[in-house]
Amino acid sequence: MPEYENNHYVQNKLLKNFAVKASNGKYKIQIIDLQKRSVEEHNTDSAFYEKNLYDVKGEDVKKLEKDLNEKIEKPFNIILDRLVEEPYDTFTMVRSELETIKKYLLIQIYRNYRNSISYSNTINSNRKMSRFNIEESETELDFWCREMQTILDNSFDDLLGKCDLVGVKQNAHELHSGFLMFFNSSDEFVINDLGSVTERIPVNITMPPEEYAKSNEELGRKLFGGEGYGEIAKERAELKSEYIDNYIIFPVANDMAIVVVSSIWKQIHINKLNPNDLGLMYSPILSKYLSIPENKFMNQKLIKKPADILKYKSKNDKYIYRIHDIGTAKTIYINNLLLNEAFRYVGYKTKENIMPSILEYTLKQYRQQENVKNDFSFVVDKK
Repeated sequence: MPEYENNHYVQNKLLKNFAVKASNGKYKIQIIDLQKRSVEEHNTDSAFYEKNLYDVKGEDVKKLEKDLNEKIEKPFNIILDRLVEEPYDTFTMVRSELETIKKYLLIQIYRNYRNSISYSNTINSNRKMSRFNIEESETELDFWCREMQTILDNSFDDLLGKCDLVGVKQNAHELHSGFLMFFNSSDEFVINDLGSVTERIPVNITMPPEEYAKSNEELGRKLFGGEGYGEIAKERAELKSEYIDNYIIFPVANDMAIVVVSSIWKQIHINKLNPNDLGLMYSPILSKYLSIPENKFMNQKLIKKPADILKYKSKNDKYIYRIHDIGTAKTIYINNLLLNEAFRYVGYKTKENIMPSILEYTLKQYRQQENVKNDFSFVVDKK
């Protein structure tokens, strides 16, 4: 089955939004290869892929690759086309579309190539989510594929409630508890080979490590059905390495990104808190651009308290989002996050528009700034 051998971990359809259409009908994307230290032009169908990455055991070894296309990419692409192609200040979707987006983003968190490497790595195996559910006959990569197949085969509600895979349930809860925002850039976003990046900030834990461990153990057991959350939380508290992810950003075009914002920021917005006063929640992006969606529920008259929203929900409930136009400085900031977490590849459309981001990142290298992970100096040399 040659047509199913090239398994994209960032789908081809999305890559075309970072590419130029050539005269032969092919889409050309510029690829920075950190390993080869090169910048080359590729067709999108030969970028961000590995051969037979999603092969599974069974009668049809290509089942997962086929289901990724049929069950999530095609439904998501309908929404993506509307998001990218229509000019507007707001974007409206119904609940069923929102659940499609959340499931697509959940799959993207799993499907990237770096995960296939980390699942194969035995380091810190006692911390892997697979320890809760992996079967004796499975390899870590088999389990990784089973997690993705489980996401594809279930509704988002079932992933939150009935799913017995602890890792999937935890990641689904984190997406569900947050809310979406949409960023538009008049400059350009890059796309890395993870398809996303988080804005992660350190947190100082004020309670004693034992108490912090106990609360995390109870929360992990109650929400996700897993044990051992307390021990890991205690270690992070003692090492002062605890953190919060303010948001996860998923560039879906060179000028558009979907952002999943932590639920903490909803409380900041609702209660009109100053994030700078809290100290722990600082975000240069969210401190300037923050909005929660306007909801129009089909059964609004029956909703008297927050719990009623789920009780009387409809697939046609509407969510209206503001499209935030972010400036050059904030685009460069987001691109630097994406550049820093790239595993090997970064893709982009226009050299002139992304060079300010590359230059900013390279300056951080020269200054030996903390947590600079990659070397893009060769891109500047090739300029």
